[in-house]
Amino acid sequence: MMRETVDATREHCPNSNKAVCSEIAKSIVTQYPKTFGGLTEEGELLGSGYHSLFTKIKTRVEHTNRNRTLNRISRPKRSNEEEGTSEAGENNKNQGPSRERNPRLPGKQETGDGDHFQLCGPCGADKREVDYLMKLTYTYQCHMINTCPPPIISDLQEQWPFLFTNRLTQALLNKGKKIVNFFKSQKTKWRREIQCLLNEIDGYIRGNNDLTATAAIILLMTHFKEKDESLFLLADVTATRVDVEAQIPLPDTPRLIMLGNTLLGSSKGMVSIEGRV
Repeated sequence: MMRETVDATREHCPNSNKAVCSEIAKSIVTQYPKTFGGLTEEGELLGSGYHSLFTKIKTRVEHTNRNRTLNRISRPKRSNEEEGTSEAGENNKNQGPSRERNPRLPGKQETGDGDHFQLCGPCGADKREVDYLMKLTYTYQCHMINTCPPPIISDLQEQWPFLFTNRLTQALLNKGKKIVNFFKSQKTKWRREIQCLLNEIDGYIRGNNDLTATAAIILLMTHFKEKDESLFLLADVTATRVDVEAQIPLPDTPRLIMLGNTLLGSSKGMVSIEGRV
């Protein structure tokens, strides 16, 4: 299959680069995910799903062109001025350290996102600076959400739109199963409170898989010793929006109001924001 795919590709491009191979692998996995996609034990796509196929296609392209020098992408010839500049740079290195190793050019002291991408390319995501910026973003996000008085939901939605998209909800449903299975695989290592919660989860999830995301959130909160009241509130099954606002003191921060006797036993729910349902 790899040979046929690469042979068909070489009719249009003798030496396909990474971008072309990646696009080919992506289209194949999109059409046949269960056959060519990288799947986990639970049957879910591993990462992008086409990295393994991309590696095989790219390796086959390089293997096919290893003895064909005409198909290799050669470096463009440099002019005499560029060669002279590189030789001068090497001589300066041999002479010793200069006063300024990285002098900033005028007008280029601060570059935009486009310039940064042109300088670093896609591999720039692997740099430590990206990890540092992600940590700062997470810290600022937690600080803003947990401020007192709490921020207005419209402000949060404007600055952190990802928290209000369907993608986050879908991720909770897909990854919740992995979290629950992880706790089950090491059931004997957890304290008694978590073990009892796992037994309770087994009884509810068998009849309703939609509770997997809720069970995963409750497990994480119990593991980190967070109180259920910080996120969930219980109300009667027959309670309406007016009943909840009249009977339960609602905080300004968002809460999930579960209608039932227990959190896992509730089939319906409401959301309270800024003290209103």
